[in-house]
Amino acid sequence: MGGDGSPVEDRRKSSRWSVFGLRDVPAEARPLLIGSALQTLATAGFSTYVGLWAVLELDAPGVWLGVALALRAGSGVITGYAGGALSDRVNRRPIVLLSWAAQALCIAAFVLVERSVIWGLALIVAFGPLGPPGRAAAAAYLADVTVGNRRARVYASQRSLQAVGQVLGPGVGALLVIGSAWDRMFLGFAVVSAVAVVLAFTMSARSSEPSQEARESAPGAAGASSLWSDTTYLLLLLVITLLTITMAASDRFLPIAAVDEYGVEAAMWGLIAAINPVLVIGLQSAVTRRSERWNPVTQLWVSAALVGLPFLLLLQIGGPVSVAAVVFLSTLGEMIWMPLSQALGAEWAPADRRGAYLGAYDGARSLAFALGPLLALSLADFSGYPPVWVCFAVLSVVAVVVGAGPVRRAGNRLREASESAAP
Repeated sequence: MGGDGSPVEDRRKSSRWSVFGLRDVPAEARPLLIGSALQTLATAGFSTYVGLWAVLELDAPGVWLGVALALRAGSGVITGYAGGALSDRVNRRPIVLLSWAAQALCIAAFVLVERSVIWGLALIVAFGPLGPPGRAAAAAYLADVTVGNRRARVYASQRSLQAVGQVLGPGVGALLVIGSAWDRMFLGFAVVSAVAVVLAFTMSARSSEPSQEARESAPGAAGASSLWSDTTYLLLLLVITLLTITMAASDRFLPIAAVDEYGVEAAMWGLIAAINPVLVIGLQSAVTRRSERWNPVTQLWVSAALVGLPFLLLLQIGGPVSVAAVVFLSTLGEMIWMPLSQALGAEWAPADRRGAYLGAYDGARSLAFALGPLLALSLADFSGYPPVWVCFAVLSVVAVVVGAGPVRRAGNRLREASESAAP
């Protein structure tokens, strides 16, 4: 028998929250992570079908749709930073609530478009800047309530849950849109997004902003007066951008190359693409915990090598097996780097400007997702696929050369924070 607080009960609670690494997540942050997963589900499903809706229902010209999607992808560069900076002043919860509520309303607004191409494309563009402020504020909140290596574990747990949303979103959209019921699909995803808003209400207003003690004691709090004069962080953002360009281009461009050049059937690509979310869902937390044994510079070397160098296989060996190997190895590199980079960024940031710093982090990723596919497609049109694979490999090497110094400095601070927090 085990009453409350007994060892048996503690083991039961630990087992209950071990899925997706949630046992490493503070109790007050778990609803936010679940809400983030629901928001990802709604966004993933909506994004999968909104382009198809624009073509089938609005007869939108392909060029116009392409421009709208590009503007949507790049718009978060500014709003993520602005939202994060605002969360430093008014605390995290209102920014998350406003951001997620705006996304829900924007998705619902698509039912009012009817057959107007201009309004439909305008809403697609408008959706882009709404999410980054909430992501930046949520990331800062998670950093506020954790410390040291535990931050990387919490971010890993968030990635696992979001991967579930990314997998389920298109499937839920397929069910909602049966019979070309586009309005039902939009309203359904708006409801899912609204449930995420309700979960965000559980954020404690007191714990959703740094305490005065944390602001005074945080390393670097008296450092650079502005993010834009913080050379170490700017170099860290450059590394994040370089590696994310490769991740983004492989995510958006590799399907085209695989089907066009390497003998992968369109249906088979769906199976290959599933490698990424399946690995993230099943192994992200375990990979993050095990990679903690290496110092951050070693983690950078390993992750950059896995993200960029496997594309060189395609210079000599084509076919579905090689493409699947590239996706598998690249995903492993992504799983090592992403939680680490978030934890490094959060640790280096002054506590009272953490939202702005992590907003810039989110903006760097948004910029990379806008530039990566454009770079790959342009290079492939000009000189074929082989130079694209070489470009990815070179970017990963450049990221290591540029990033070793700032990652070492931020890693030292992360280690000190972890040691001071140890019992």
